[in-house]
Amino acid sequence: MPRAFFWILAFAGLSACAAAPFAPTVTRAPTFGAPLVIYADATAANALRDMGAAFQQAHPDAQLMWTFAQPDALRAKLRAGQPADLVISADPALLNAAKQAYADSTAEPIGRDPLVIVFTNANPAAFERIEDLNRADIRIAIARANTSLGTATRALLENFRHDATFGPDFPAQFNDMVRVQADDERGILNALYDQRAEIGIVYASQANPDRQRLQLVKPDDGLNIFANYYALASPFTRNATQAARFIETLHSSQAQTLWRDYGFEPIP
Repeated sequence: MPRAFFWILAFAGLSACAAAPFAPTVTRAPTFGAPLVIYADATAANALRDMGAAFQQAHPDAQLMWTFAQPDALRAKLRAGQPADLVISADPALLNAAKQAYADSTAEPIGRDPLVIVFTNANPAAFERIEDLNRADIRIAIARANTSLGTATRALLENFRHDATFGPDFPAQFNDMVRVQADDERGILNALYDQRAEIGIVYASQANPDRQRLQLVKPDDGLNIFANYYALASPFTRNATQAARFIETLHSSQAQTLWRDYGFEPIP
């Protein structure tokens, strides 16, 4: 082969290689298989469903299988050997049961629900600020002591007792003004609407559905009691990637907006 022709062929080969387009490596979104099984407190059902919808919009192949119930019922399912991929709750007993079932996995805080003083828009007691609780002329509705809301309410009174604004005698003075002890938040709100009481104490999310009829006063964070919501993923799940991505969604700015829309607060 003549030398000149050899160099022409070599040059043509190099040119062809240089012209070949580079094929980049494509990173594909993970493909989720089985549905993500989630146990969650019924109290946060509406907010969590909306967060789940946002997650599925971002991950169209994701499937979520929700079980919303009271914490006692969810705890019973765990004890019966019916584990979930993810548990979302503010109930300490349920979270402890999940930790035991999930080999002490870490619970991640995702949101909280503060206690608030509530009264109707008519405000018959002319309640304006938290210090008005020191007055002796207010009719109050609270939850019974054997309920989770009642336990939180009494913890709030104990915090007030240690604050100089209220003093050590405050719980006794407060209890003298209690006119209604209800089984749940609906009983408290109904007592306000029926004018059997003038103010009540509930969680902010519980007052949120009636927000057009109510006014809220929130105690200072340093004194207040919160229902703190956590997400805990099973280390044994085959949906570890999907569970991790969903928890990321729970921390997103969109999720924080949804928490607020339903009366909750994001973690500060």
